[in-house]
Amino acid sequence: MSYIQIYPQGKKLNNEAYMMPWRSDAVCYNFNEPDVFIPDDAIDEMITDPLDVETLVVTAALEDYSFISKMKNLTQLYLYNAKEFWNLSIIKELVNLRQICIVHSKVICIDGLNDLLRNKKKLIDAASNNFGARTSYGIEGVYIHSDVSSLRLTSIYTFGVYIGELELNLYTGTNPEDYPPYEVEPDPWDETAWIDYEITNEDQMRSNAMIRAIIISANGEYEVDDIKKGHRALELIVGGDIEGLTFAGHTDFIMFLNETGKIMGLPVNHKASIFSLEFTEKIDLIRGDVVICGIDKEGDSCDLTDEQIRDFMKILDGID
Repeated sequence: MSYIQIYPQGKKLNNEAYMMPWRSDAVCYNFNEPDVFIPDDAIDEMITDPLDVETLVVTAALEDYSFISKMKNLTQLYLYNAKEFWNLSIIKELVNLRQICIVHSKVICIDGLNDLLRNKKKLIDAASNNFGARTSYGIEGVYIHSDVSSLRLTSIYTFGVYIGELELNLYTGTNPEDYPPYEVEPDPWDETAWIDYEITNEDQMRSNAMIRAIIISANGEYEVDDIKKGHRALELIVGGDIEGLTFAGHTDFIMFLNETGKIMGLPVNHKASIFSLEFTEKIDLIRGDVVICGIDKEGDSCDLTDEQIRDFMKILDGID
């Protein structure tokens, strides 16, 4: 198997040091140092067998990262200064990935990481009687640093997939103009350029601007997510102006849906409609994706409690 580094064409390689942001020594110890070096203008020419690549380190800012999706045996992915990376969809099928490190990036959607975990979980379930096969789909570490995050942040759940270390350092400004632009492009090897964003515990990672909610999609699936507070975040999820649906006798949660879902011809959300009948005798069919979150004493949206999540999931799991 090959351990590859892709570097900027014209840059002289001279005993480069690799930034290893892991807290765990075990993750660092398992890093395979590249022994094949490819300039960024010779990727297609020199990587003739993507299935042979086990470790990929990219220190160049590439315009296209889609070639990575072909590296089905990749176990370690390190992207430094990935200015145009944008989203994680290219990793969703790379079920052998064990280390994911993305530094100085512009990741705006991390749903691909959830998709990867779902795909790993399918393989774990299929190998339920084979302990060795099950453990092979675990993840040693995920470290993602992004200076841009304009889409809603999807929670990372384990789905029964082991994750040894997880750090998501994501800027969550409401408006694009709030993004903190780099006046000088950062040096990917300069620790001081990224240390200010470091988040060392879960409380810091999940700021007060986020709330725990349940999103029920019109396709019948649901998930527990950390979403941003505010109308704009809810509008992005439901796809338009929001309407709050409350239920008599239940003042501790609210369902947000698209106010004009019927006029827009959005698909009927059967799961959300049946869920609502648990709390009321009659309701119009609900259309489009919906969000369920808690309500505090001041009437503001807030986290669902662990008890609410357990109760609501029990209801949703019982709906065919």
